[in-house]
Amino acid sequence: MDRKMSGEDISTNDIVQLRHICKTYGVRTFITTANARDSLYRVSINFVLDYCESISNVSTSIQINGEDVREFIAGLADNIGLESANAARMISAAVAARTRSRILQAWALEVQNKHSEALVELFKVCVIHRIFPPAENSDFVLAVIPLSKNID
Repeated sequence: MDRKMSGEDISTNDIVQLRHICKTYGVRTFITTANARDSLYRVSINFVLDYCESISNVSTSIQINGEDVREFIAGLADNIGLESANAARMISAAVAARTRSRILQAWALEVQNKHSEALVELFKVCVIHRIFPPAENSDFVLAVIPLSKNID
């Protein structure tokens, strides 16, 4: 938090170390404000999504520091005192935003006849959804549908 207050970004190494220490020693952290805690968690979610997108082989298990990415991000939520319902909501929102962004980027690349680059963007969506699938009957599906209506 000191780094954040001095204008520095929270590093991925800091996030991994925090989770490792909490998991290893069975401790929880106390973050003074809910805003700071939620901000840390959002940065962590983006780190996890970026990490997942960097994986080129979709058939492998994706792990961070020897831990499944879903367990990593869920465990971190518990470590920082974030309720699981709030953590799940934040993850779903991040996945939906990332999906929309990647689909729009893929479409832009397709319009520019950069087919292979567009496929890479769509592959990233597939990887993210393999790890963090939307819930059945979720609003996420409804949020993406209007996109396809504007493609004509």
